[in-house]
Amino acid sequence: MFLNPYKAIQLVGKWAVQAVTLQLPRSAVEFMVSSDPYLGPHLRLARQSLTVDGTHPVIFLFGTHYRARLTFPWFFPPPMTYDEMVVMVPYVSPWGELAGAGLRGPMVYMPRLFLSQLLPTFGGWFFWGFNKKLSRIEYGMNQQGGKNGGVVHGSYGVRGLAMGAPLLSLKWNAGESEEWIPVNDAPFFNEARELHEQPLLGQIPGTVGPVLGYAYWRKFWDQGMVRPISHAKVDVDAPFIAGLDMGQYTSKPISGAEPLGAYQLRVPWALELPRIEKLVSSARALKGAEGGWEPGAVESWPVPLTKRGTAGEDTEGVTYLDDRYPKS
Repeated sequence: MFLNPYKAIQLVGKWAVQAVTLQLPRSAVEFMVSSDPYLGPHLRLARQSLTVDGTHPVIFLFGTHYRARLTFPWFFPPPMTYDEMVVMVPYVSPWGELAGAGLRGPMVYMPRLFLSQLLPTFGGWFFWGFNKKLSRIEYGMNQQGGKNGGVVHGSYGVRGLAMGAPLLSLKWNAGESEEWIPVNDAPFFNEARELHEQPLLGQIPGTVGPVLGYAYWRKFWDQGMVRPISHAKVDVDAPFIAGLDMGQYTSKPISGAEPLGAYQLRVPWALELPRIEKLVSSARALKGAEGGWEPGAVESWPVPLTKRGTAGEDTEGVTYLDDRYPKS
């Protein structure tokens, strides 16, 4: 009997994150995706109905991972707690030669991830093919109005590693009326939750390799907690990815009327090993070739991936807490 590596070897941990979903012009997001020199020629934006016509959702995730570790070997690396900021573009579909090979979407493309520690930066970059960069991250919260009430003010800043130049930052508030709710009891979170269930695309190894892979990042929603946050402001101080202009972006709190608003989330997770799809060519090799990336060139869209249920799954090994992870 052979061991299934996707079940036996996973990276597991807990995640506390502030999420801000922006509706950016579709043309800007198309440019963001197509500018990737390796993945760009093989991807295009899929049709979606979560944002208004002419726009596409882009999610900014300002988070911290707690006691992340491999399930095998369990002794190395040691549990890691680190900050990670992610720019996430959901509803991306393979295009050209990958669509012809049968790979389907929607999936998530991540143009940039900033991390505070070297080991998870290298591991995610080399083995999963995610575009991770080591950086300086400063995260803080303070509460006014008493231990069990009042307003929480939070900030999260990302700076370049070498010179410490500011790249982007988030400021937000959470008032007494914005209470933590179990994810399964929060219908306003359903559409945002759908975005978190799409598999993650990567170029293996090290974002420049010849192999395209995708990995399922499963969240154990039955253990998750969510709450809206208000006055969320994202300041982009440097042009660190194509298609994202410098300036300040704001988001309303998530709610039934604003299903893609700003929120805090706490949830255990398990990241599977990347599934190898096929060898792909770089943008330079495909430049001018038939089947390259052309916005709006195709009207037939791949069918969505079947959603992977998580309710009731065994979460042994990912239910631990430490002093830094807020207890709900």
